[in-house]
Amino acid sequence: MKVKQNNKMKKKFILCVDDDQLILNSMVRCLGKAKYVTITAHNSKEALELADYYNFDAVIIDIMMPEVSGLQLMNQLKELHPTLPIVIVTGLQDDDTLFNSVKLGCNGFVEKPFEPEWLLTQLESAISISAKTMRTQIQT
Repeated sequence: MKVKQNNKMKKKFILCVDDDQLILNSMVRCLGKAKYVTITAHNSKEALELADYYNFDAVIIDIMMPEVSGLQLMNQLKELHPTLPIVIVTGLQDDDTLFNSVKLGCNGFVEKPFEPEWLLTQLESAISISAKTMRTQIQT
């Protein structure tokens, strides 16, 4: 578990979940350059423990992980935090995966290998959509 902070802006806390340390390192570098605070988890159990402790602004999850899949983790996180923005990262390129992730509440989808700019675009869009949804729910 690794925490990296940058103090120059209002911090957005992002949980990155992947069993591949190289992918996590890439995410941390990419998000760090964009001034996000990143916290990493190597599996679903770690991710759920961190989600109980921290108030994340978004989560980035790999679909293919041992023991508990990213889709199962996303479902568990959405049960605990229904408005939490989630971006799925996957090396799989099939329509069923995309459909199931959207059905479960995914807010963004990135294919591996990912371009840092696309990961940031999907993350920022997911956070923005979630914020608008929350404001709408508060107003009604």
